[in-house]
Amino acid sequence: MRWMSLWLTWLGLAASGKVIPVMPEGPLFPDHDCLGVGVLNGIDWPHWLAIFEKGPRAWTSEGQRYFDIFMDGDEEAYDSWVEACPLGVLNGELALYYFSAVRGDTKVAASYRDIVSPKLAAMPLRTIIGSRWPLFLMLSSENLRKAPPPEGSPDVANDDAANCVHVDLPVLNWTKFQSLFWGEKNKVKDWMMGSIRY
Repeated sequence: MRWMSLWLTWLGLAASGKVIPVMPEGPLFPDHDCLGVGVLNGIDWPHWLAIFEKGPRAWTSEGQRYFDIFMDGDEEAYDSWVEACPLGVLNGELALYYFSAVRGDTKVAASYRDIVSPKLAAMPLRTIIGSRWPLFLMLSSENLRKAPPPEGSPDVANDDAANCVHVDLPVLNWTKFQSLFWGEKNKVKDWMMGSIRY
């Protein structure tokens, strides 16, 4: 009954204008997957997402024309893409970082790292993981883990301290736990249930 009393009190305050309901900024249900964006400056965002969902082999074969448009776009096109589909743009930039790093082109990978890193840091983790864009897949790929680090970056993948290899009396087997997140070569890995059960 106490909750009923609180509810009625809140309704009374809301009706009197003393309580202002707080709504989050932006849309109530944001379209992080850009399904409602359609074609914008040459890129069909829902189609590009569908290509990314097919897995790494399709990214370059079927998605090449979108990468060409993306890389050749002018500042006005880029700004419109960022406004309409920020997570898709981040995904495109992260994919270009991924391709450069896996190819061993550490200089180009460093330039994309500098673009992607602040955007990833600003993006809520729940958005990155909850999106259909394969950001987490790229970041957790075995191919990327084995690639040389970009110029000016530490080799975190092979750093025993960063990977908790020599922790005295570890609560978890960190190497085994990390392996839950590493995707197999050119395959999407379902890490979620394994990490929860671990």
